[in-house]
Amino acid sequence: MEYVEFVPRPENETGFYLADLSGCPILSWPPELPKFDPRGHPAAGSFIHWKKAQDSKVGIPGNYFSFKGGGLIPCHSALEHRHLSHFEMNPFVVEIRTQYPEWNSSLYWEYRKMGMRMPKRALMTIDFLLTLKIPGSASLHYHAVSTKPHEFLQNPAVQKRHKREVDSVTLWGCTHEVMTQHSVTDMEAINNCRLFEYMREVDDIASYRSVAIDMATALLSDLTTGTCDQKIGRVSKRFGWTLNEGYRIFAIANFLGYLSLNHEFELLLDKPLIVGKRMAREVQGAKYE
Repeated sequence: MEYVEFVPRPENETGFYLADLSGCPILSWPPELPKFDPRGHPAAGSFIHWKKAQDSKVGIPGNYFSFKGGGLIPCHSALEHRHLSHFEMNPFVVEIRTQYPEWNSSLYWEYRKMGMRMPKRALMTIDFLLTLKIPGSASLHYHAVSTKPHEFLQNPAVQKRHKREVDSVTLWGCTHEVMTQHSVTDMEAINNCRLFEYMREVDDIASYRSVAIDMATALLSDLTTGTCDQKIGRVSKRFGWTLNEGYRIFAIANFLGYLSLNHEFELLLDKPLIVGKRMAREVQGAKYE
């Protein structure tokens, strides 16, 4: 098992942690989302990210494709990209928006009445605004995430900033948490990026749903040990897929929540493949919902 230095996770005033969610969500794709959220901002795909990647003054910025973001979305650091990959492969998360703007609404309208633009200093952008679909809940849950290196958390300016973020988003029922480099292990970060790479040529995730269930059912009923190539290869041969197609379908099964990769092991051709999360009969039942 990978060694990860233990550090207490950041305190969370709203008491909501993404990692504490339980259950076995299956991601419905494409997700049904309102055109606008409670703050009046459009859904992913139409949403305007208020700070571009090139606006970053620290870290290594870049624009990355996101299925849940509806296209290219900016990340301002490698740590943000690490968290993006985690959210992309988390089936509780149905939508990802980055550099989400928060502001004082009354002040905004005062400037509008005067025919003036609101000054940038009055705007605050939050690294991630996630839309969650939690099993058993009929409504969507909005969750803000601030990405920060753990060593920055004791900085008074950072603490003051997080307090402002919490005060702002809780006004409209959104929860908030801070995530650091310790929130996602190095192994999971590597595996999530590889899973996403396997999906690179996918245009229509929904068209793979049935075969993703077949992949999950076969792997969860396979009690033999084996490497990634061996186990995915056996299933692929059984259904007449190439090995590359098998890896693509395997990644989509993880994306949709039919499988959950054990991140104690690196996702490599010659490494052990350990999956779990769904009982085979539950996955098979989903095929006929």
